[in-house]
Amino acid sequence: MARILKDLLLALLNATLILAAVCLFLFWKASGTARSVMEDFVGTEQIVGPLRDDLRTLNQELEDLRATLARLEWDETEDRPAALLRLDQRLATLDARMEVAQTRLTTLANMPTRMMDRAVETGVDRFMDRADAWRSCPQPGQSGN
Repeated sequence: MARILKDLLLALLNATLILAAVCLFLFWKASGTARSVMEDFVGTEQIVGPLRDDLRTLNQELEDLRATLARLEWDETEDRPAALLRLDQRLATLDARMEVAQTRLTTLANMPTRMMDRAVETGVDRFMDRADAWRSCPQPGQSGN
């Protein structure tokens, strides 16, 4: 009877160790997928940084244009048509830069969806590769082809 209990406890210990090893393996694989997702987020930061700088510059230019318009409203000495032409040119340049910023923002808005899709696809692909490798292993007692 003591031998049976000893064997059962040993089997329980072995099963626990195998379960812990499987959990550690799955955690290792999940952390690898999480690492690749984080690398994607870092790549997104490389897009966000220049966009943030562009938006600050655009904001500063808008403030400058507002100040110029306010000055024109009160300044009677400056040639208004020439000043308005300069303002129109600046607004055209600003409009072009705003379109570029809008395109970048649209790309950025679509990034999280693409990153999550990629993370899920990568995880599923890895799992399927491993499942396929496990499936192709010969069962005990069978001869390999």
